Amino acid sequence: MPIKLENRSLIFALLFLFTVIIFGLNTRYIGSTDLIPNELLPISLIYEGDFDFDEFAGEGDLPYWFKEINGRVVSEYSIIPGILNLPVYLSAHFLGFDLMKKKKLLSMLSSLIISSLSVGFMYLCLTQICKRQKTAIFFALIYAFATCVWSVTSRGIWEHGPFLLFITISLFLLLNKNSKLIPYSGFFLGMAVFSRHSTIIILLPLSVYVFFHHRNYFKKYITLMAIPAFFLFLYAQVYQGSMFSLTKYYIACGFEGNILPGLVGVLISPARGLLIFSPIFIFSLIYLFYSLFSKDIAPVYRYLSICVVLYILMVSKHFMWWGGHCFGYRLLIELIPALIIFLALYWEKIMVKHWHLKIIFGILLLISIYIHFLGANYFPAGFNWSPNDIDSHPKRLWNIKDTEITQCTSNFIRDLHPKN
Repeated sequence: MPIKLENRSLIFALLFLFTVIIFGLNTRYIGSTDLIPNELLPISLIYEGDFDFDEFAGEGDLPYWFKEINGRVVSEYSIIPGILNLPVYLSAHFLGFDLMKKKKLLSMLSSLIISSLSVGFMYLCLTQICKRQKTAIFFALIYAFATCVWSVTSRGIWEHGPFLLFITISLFLLLNKNSKLIPYSGFFLGMAVFSRHSTIIILLPLSVYVFFHHRNYFKKYITLMAIPAFFLFLYAQVYQGSMFSLTKYYIACGFEGNILPGLVGVLISPARGLLIFSPIFIFSLIYLFYSLFSKDIAPVYRYLSICVVLYILMVSKHFMWWGGHCFGYRLLIELIPALIIFLALYWEKIMVKHWHLKIIFGILLLISIYIHFLGANYFPAGFNWSPNDIDSHPKRLWNIKDTEITQCTSNFIRDLHPKN
C-alpha cells in the first residue's frame, strides 16, 4: 500500500531545499562544450525571440555543437535543457545581470534546481512502494547523493537533468494507486523523450504496459503524449528542415560498436562502470532480474526491467559507450530512477530481513556517496586527457590503478594535507 501522508508536499519541499543547499555548497560548474547550446539558448530567446544561434556562430566552420540548416545555425542537441534554463536567466535579466558573463553560474543554478526537483519527485515515486515514510526519504537521498545526480546532473545543464525530472514525474503517475493519473504520465514521458531523444527506447515498453494493463486509459495516455511529440516535430520541421530529422539522427547515430565489450564496460569498467561508481546498484540488478521472471510481482516492474535492459544494451552498442570526457556512467544516468525503485523493492522484500545484507549495503552506500562526492568536488582531475586522450586511447578505461576515482582521491587527500 502506498504511504498516505497529508504532509507529502512539505516533505517534498524540504527534500528540494536540502538538496539545493547541499548541491549548492559547491558552485563549480562542470560543463562541457556539449552544453554550450543549452547555456546560450535562453539568451537567444530573451533577446532574439527564436531558437537559432546565428548571433553566436561567428565566421568560419561551425563547431560540432552547432549545424547550419536552411541558412540558420541550430543546436545539435535537444532544446529542452535550454528552455528549462530560461527562468533563471529571465530572473537575472530583470535584475540587470550580464547574461553572457554569468551564463555558467546561471546554468549551474538551473542544474541545481532541476536535479533537486527530480529528488522530490523520486521521493513521491518511492511513497508508492515503500511501507514507511522514512524509507522513502532514505532512498530519495540515496538517489540524490549516491549517484550521478550529484556528480553530473547537478553540475551542468546536460540533457540528463531534464530527463530525470520528467521521468520521475511520469513514474510517480504510472506507479500511483489512483489509476486515473496514469494517462498524465504519457505527457511527462513524452517530455522526457523530447529532453533526450534516444530515450524513446524507454518510452516503448512503458507504453506497451499501459496498453495491456490499463487499456481504458490508453487513448488519453497517447493523446497527452502527442502534445510534446507535436512540438518536437514542429521544432524539427521549422529549425531542422524535416519533422523526422531529429528522430532519424538520434536513433541511427553511432550504434556500430561491439556490444559485448561495451556491455562489460558500462557495467564494470574501472573508469565508467555503473557498478564501480554506484556499487549499491548490484542489489538493483538482482531485483531487476527477479522482476523479469517472477510471476508474483506487479507487471509494471517487469516492463520497467525491460526498459533498463534495452537501454543498457543500446548504450553498450554505441561506438563510444564511455560517453567521452565525463565522470562515471553518464550515458546510463537515465536509468537511475528505475534502479532506485528496484533497490527500494529489494530492501522492502529481502534486505530488511537480513542484517548481513544491510551491512554490505551500508558499506557499498558509503563507497557510492564518497565517489560522487569526489565527482562533484574534484572532477575533472585530468584522467580524460592525461597521459593521452581517453577517446583516442579507450584501453585506458580498463586501467585499475589510474582512474578518475584515483586521481580525484589524490586531489582530495592533497586538500586534506596541504603542503606548507
